[in-house]
Amino acid sequence: MNRTTHSFLGFDIPIDLMLKTGGGPENFDAIALHHRNFMLENLNLQENQSILELGCGIGKDAIHLATLGPQISKYVGIDIIYDSILWAKDNITSKHPNYVFVHNDIKDQLHNSSGEREVSEFPLPVDPRSVDRIFLWSVFTHMSVDVITYYLHEFERILKKDGMGFASCFIVDEEILAHAQLVNSTPWDLKFNHSYGEGCFINNLEMPMGAVAYTEEKIDALLDACNLERKSHFFRGSWSGYWELPADGQDGFCFGRKDDKKDDSVRFLSRIFATLKKK
Repeated sequence: MNRTTHSFLGFDIPIDLMLKTGGGPENFDAIALHHRNFMLENLNLQENQSILELGCGIGKDAIHLATLGPQISKYVGIDIIYDSILWAKDNITSKHPNYVFVHNDIKDQLHNSSGEREVSEFPLPVDPRSVDRIFLWSVFTHMSVDVITYYLHEFERILKKDGMGFASCFIVDEEILAHAQLVNSTPWDLKFNHSYGEGCFINNLEMPMGAVAYTEEKIDALLDACNLERKSHFFRGSWSGYWELPADGQDGFCFGRKDDKKDDSVRFLSRIFATLKKK
């Protein structure tokens, strides 16, 4: 008899929902533990922080945090798959009221083809400068430049001055592309043969957002245009088979608001000049 649920830290998770966002029962627990450990090490997760997760699915990361800590003040998980959000509300929020889940009915080729609304209709549902940490796993890997830019502007709006985020992605250059095309080391045939604008490559012309890759320079330029910057090196993934010691299946990077020291200096000098002018 086939199982319909998977037991995970006291929750019985529907396997059909689990499979909608990658990973089945055979690797769900290991991925969740890896995510938590990675964020503890690289995002410095601490008690009483506020967290936003874009692309939360059925709450794999939320369950780990709520069950094992650190105990955060508020978590907001957002996803475009309605059934996943409904399950998370019924099962996670009911036990942990500070864990909130939001459904955005955005049209998406891969996960929500029946959606009728555009991403720009869904500002992130948190106050400006109110979020300590943001993370998104396997989300930018399915987004165009315009959509990534929208979310980066939103991240800049909601992050606290010393806030940080992490996003996984696919990073390519000529050597990585050549190696990926040679070894083809994943079940998804990730070769990124098709250019999709400057610094952007897609895997399938019929489903462009099925898998999207960017150059390092393009990622940095997108961050810079949104008053953000990388706060880490690029973490290297195993998907291409190019790196000897990958940190994850995908690549990724930490980001935050640009250093405000210059702006602070300008404001300080402006106040001095204004005072002198009054005298």
